[in-house]
Amino acid sequence: MHVANQGISPNKGGASTPSGSPPPPNQPRARVDAADIIQALSAHSDGISLGDLLRKFIGRIDRQGTITKSEWIQLVKQNATFGPDKLLRPKAT
Repeated sequence: MHVANQGISPNKGGASTPSGSPPPPNQPRARVDAADIIQALSAHSDGISLGDLLRKFIGRIDRQGTITKSEWIQLVKQNATFGPDKLLRPKAT
């Protein structure tokens, strides 16, 4: 019986992962930069909590080959404002 490819894409190791899934842990991940922070903040025009923003970057912080949590916080401070409602929003340019 032949089963059609249903959103499965091969990776370099020959194994398959569902489309849209995160890369396997042995593959390097892109370092978080200011553009990543700005993009994540811009997606939430009403603001986003620090914890929710941090969850968007799980796997890209405090792992081998990634930025540290303190470096990530510095990027957030440089690119976001913290409102009285305790939500982060992009800094005005």
